[in-house]
Amino acid sequence: MNVLISAFACAPNRGSEPGVGWGVVRTVAKTHRVWALTNSGNKPLIETVPASAKPPNVQFVYVGLPSYLNLLVGKAWFHRVYYIIWQIRAFLVARKLHAQVGFDLVHHVTYVNSWLPTFLGWLGPPFVWSAGKKERTPWSFLHQMSWQSALSEMVRDAGTTLLGALTHIIVATRSRAILTASPSNKWQLRFTSRRFALGALEPEDMALLQSIPERQPGPFRMVSIGRLLGLKGFSMAMRAFAQLRRDFPDSEYWIIGDGQERHTLEQLADELGCVEATHFLGWLPRQEVLQYMAEVDVVVHPSLHEQFAYVLLEAMAAAKPVICLDVGGPSALVGDKCGFKIPVHNPAQVLDDIYQALHKLASNPSARLNMGEEARAWAVENWTWEAVGKRLLALYEEIV
Repeated sequence: MNVLISAFACAPNRGSEPGVGWGVVRTVAKTHRVWALTNSGNKPLIETVPASAKPPNVQFVYVGLPSYLNLLVGKAWFHRVYYIIWQIRAFLVARKLHAQVGFDLVHHVTYVNSWLPTFLGWLGPPFVWSAGKKERTPWSFLHQMSWQSALSEMVRDAGTTLLGALTHIIVATRSRAILTASPSNKWQLRFTSRRFALGALEPEDMALLQSIPERQPGPFRMVSIGRLLGLKGFSMAMRAFAQLRRDFPDSEYWIIGDGQERHTLEQLADELGCVEATHFLGWLPRQEVLQYMAEVDVVVHPSLHEQFAYVLLEAMAAAKPVICLDVGGPSALVGDKCGFKIPVHNPAQVLDDIYQALHKLASNPSARLNMGEEARAWAVENWTWEAVGKRLLALYEEIV
């Protein structure tokens, strides 16, 4: 088949979103001819890849905008304006390509997003839309974060709801299949949605994580990794940890990352009386994060909405049980034997369920290790690009 892939973010070793674009392009190109539309800013990164590592059967088509618009890149909401303008330009380029090539299938890959539009569904061939998640932050959870984060979440929810309604008219109505990390009931029944969290690990990353040694005996230690934002729910993890210390006073909580919630979390640790057992390690290079991963017992990631959550996949590959909320990407990513997926009803229930999960892991080291091994096996079997690629290519064949 001739496949057109739209991947605004697409580059190797540049984080989750560019990695998704790069991974899908490489995977599809193993069996089909691929034209990859990507932002011209990715060109230097892609062209430095050795020829032996470049995907076969791929023609990268670099789409750029006037230089004065580059001022919008990386500027929060202004970046979204740049992205929308880029999508218009990408459609015009794709229309000319389609007239020359004749595509059998078109797939919008990145950004994996349900509320910013792409126009490629109007080209004519069967169109696959990677739309990410549909979850929003429940308002009852806003008091779990600082007022700045709460306000940011309210603005985000309002913006994504309004833009999402327009995007559904432009994109969802033109989609043969919508790939989503959220349950199908989050979408209108007339749309063909598939539960398909898009992401995976490269072979070298999987091998590196598998090489992390087994945790040596010591005090029970939990870790949260990521940007310190209100939506990540780290304050709930801290409250659960404070309860856990009543039964396991030697336990520790490590927090790796930085962001606007750090001061709020530091104050909370002091208020809860666990400041001496809570270690804020700040932002660390990936290699150091992996070293710390060998010294923890469980990864806690109670994010209120997430498209994929690579931190959970990396934790499972490192044989660490995980605790997450049963929403979006984490729900689809984490297997039933890999840890605990907490249902989301209200803050008190979520807090108690996290505490109960921590207590079970802290009180039963052998079960904890067995769960970690189950998690590693699940990651290796289901979340390499080879495994994800097989599922994606089977979907392509079905659609065409």
